[in-house]
Amino acid sequence: MLNQEIYKGGENFDLHKMLMKGKALNLKQKAELFDSFLNDLSSTGEMLCMRCISSPADREIEIIDRETNSKRNMLMFGSNNYLGLANHPYIKEKVKKAIEQFGAGIGGPPLLNGYTILHKELEERLAAFKEAEDCLIFSSGYGANIGLVTALMNEES
Repeated sequence: MLNQEIYKGGENFDLHKMLMKGKALNLKQKAELFDSFLNDLSSTGEMLCMRCISSPADREIEIIDRETNSKRNMLMFGSNNYLGLANHPYIKEKVKKAIEQFGAGIGGPPLLNGYTILHKELEERLAAFKEAEDCLIFSSGYGANIGLVTALMNEES
């Protein structure tokens, strides 16, 4: 069967071969190939899904297994906490002090709601560190992509 030649199950497949040989398939065959791919991931427990994390974000986290409803540990490779600082006692203490002074957040985007002096200080320190004229911080890569054009625009643009 052509599907087995292209896709042998699990995440171990040759994407180039799948795309190139997949060109020869009709729509129904492509749908069947994709369906077998998803079924294999599901049956082997490799299907991506929203996991319920029941521990602090760290290099290793505790999750609630959807299949057994029991807790188990797993390595976290998708976090921005790759240095393990999110649970460092010094960082946690500073966060507590910031929350006492500023609350848990502004509650909206900086353009509409403003931003704290902590944000301004961070931008100034990063600009000085990078020897740059100025700096902007964003809470996510998506926010940075959306904000880049706005940030580069000024009255003279």
